[in-house]
This record gives sequence, structure tokens and C-alpha cells, in this order.
Amino acid sequence: MDGPVVGRSLLYLSRAEVEALAIAPVDLVDAVDALFAAKAKGGAQSPPKLGIYPGGGRLFQTLVAASDEPRFAATKTVGLSPGNPALGLPAIGSLVTLLDGATGAPVAVMDGTWITGMRTAAMSGAAARRLARKDSRRIGFVACGVQAESHLVVFQALFPLASVAACSRRKQTAEAFAASCRKRGLQAAAVAAPRDAVRDQDIIITSVPEGVGELPALDAADVAPGAFVSMVDLGRSWRAESLGQFDLVATDDRAQCEYVRKSGRIKFAGPIPADLGDLATGAHPGRASDRQRIAFLFPGFALGDLAAAILVYERARAAGRGTVLPL
Repeated sequence: MDGPVVGRSLLYLSRAEVEALAIAPVDLVDAVDALFAAKAKGGAQSPPKLGIYPGGGRLFQTLVAASDEPRFAATKTVGLSPGNPALGLPAIGSLVTLLDGATGAPVAVMDGTWITGMRTAAMSGAAARRLARKDSRRIGFVACGVQAESHLVVFQALFPLASVAACSRRKQTAEAFAASCRKRGLQAAAVAAPRDAVRDQDIIITSVPEGVGELPALDAADVAPGAFVSMVDLGRSWRAESLGQFDLVATDDRAQCEYVRKSGRIKFAGPIPADLGDLATGAHPGRASDRQRIAFLFPGFALGDLAAAILVYERARAAGRGTVLPL
């Protein structure tokens, strides 16, 4: 297949075509890691995301990022509605436009469903490489939706996981997730109480969505020594006053975290001494002992979308996938 010509045509990739590339989780984590290191050195940039939050758990966001090497920029629009599954639709819908970094011309438009799920897990994974214990074997999930699934894929690729504790608002959701974990060769059980998915775990993933009614009230005191927690839900499922008990709290990008904190969507007052750029470049040393309890509290950052979009585009061109459309 002839590829797109910059300024003359672009590559369109459907959700099925993006997923069919079967990009290895470690490759995506490496790509995310590289762009955050580049940003820390001045070679990539991204402003805080813009968002509209009309209530009921719905949100609409626009994200943009650019890098010098590889020379691309990307924009992503994303919408979320908790009521979509009842309509047979994904809760999250998104579209990514990849732009040539020299000319600004669009080179690809791709469905952002896989990117949105996996780039978030890849950012958690990039943090966990420096902040979780290398021998982590037990993982707990509070909420068992898309982010639990994507995090399981990434973390099983990075750590010698052996057991899973799964908790969700609906028992059948947790049981279905536990069954999928067992198919991946893991011991897994659905647990009734969120606290039971937190206690005695090496790694904990909380991804409770907005607008779901009563939230769990998890307490950092229940986190075992040496554990790593990825708070995909901006910490909304945790008692904010307990988060200061962690030995270290890190984020994806400090400037954006502060921006989101001022909006009230992050309740933790700080301090947050490390972000992914610091960890990727070694400016922050990461985990200092096997007993540190560490949290990664992050709102998601457009550099992750850019890293994933570039990887998808390059793999799609190499595989001859997608449809070339004229501009």
C-alpha cells in the first residue's frame, strides 16, 4: 500500500485496525518513557488538558502534545458517558489526529479507544518501573473496567504477577474480570469489599470513574509496606486526608497536576516531589527501599497519547494497514 503524502493525504485507522497491530505493552511503555524523558530535557511539550464536566460522570476533553524527535504533534478529543454501555456503546470515545511536526499537516486520523486505555496503563507502568518493587507478585484492582483490563496487560508484562484480587461495584463485573485473569494464568478472586483488594497487595490499581454515586473510602493505612498504588481515578476512591501517609506521591506531570488540583478534581494537597520526567531522566531516584509505600496520582497527560499515536502510525505503515484518504 502506498503511504500518505504529507500535505496531500492522510492515513485513517479504525479501532479494529489499531487493535490488530497487537503492539507489545513493553514497547508502548518504552515509547511513553522516552517522550517524558524528552520533555524533561526540553524536547517535547504539552499544555494541561482542557475539559468540560457537565455532571453525571460525563466529560469532554481536548489534549495536545508535540515532540522534536520524532517530529510529530497530536491532538486527541475524548468524551465519556457512564450511560453508554446500556446503549451498547463504549463508555469512552475518542479520536486522535497525528500531525507532521515540520509542516503541521495531518498525517493520520485514528480511533483513540485503544490509545486512551493503553496509554494510561503505560504511564502507570513507566512509573511502576521506578516505584514498584521488582518482585511484586500480588495485584489488587478496585473497579474492573477498561482501565483494569489495560493495566493487567501492562503490569503482567512488567512484573512476575501471580495473584489478583478484584473488586467492583457490580459483583458480576469483578467475577468476569477475575475469570479473564485466570485465563491469563493468574490466580484470581473477586472480593466483596474494596479494602480487601487493597490489603496485603504489592501493587494496587484504583480506577473508579466519576459520577458513580457513593465512592469507596480507601485508607492509605491499609496499604502494605513496600506497595505501589496507581490512582488512575485521581484519588477519588481514597480518603484525601490519608494520602499524606504515603512515603512518596508522584504524578505524570507536576504542572498539569497542579492545574487539575486547582479545579478541585484532585483533593490531595501535596507535596508531589516527582513526575514521570524526573523518573525517566533519573532526576528523582524513585523507590529508595523495599518498605516504602508509594502512590502514583495522575490525571493523564497528552504525551502518552502522542507516544502511542506515533507508535501506532509507524507500525501501521510498516504493516500496510489503514486507508489513505485525500486531503
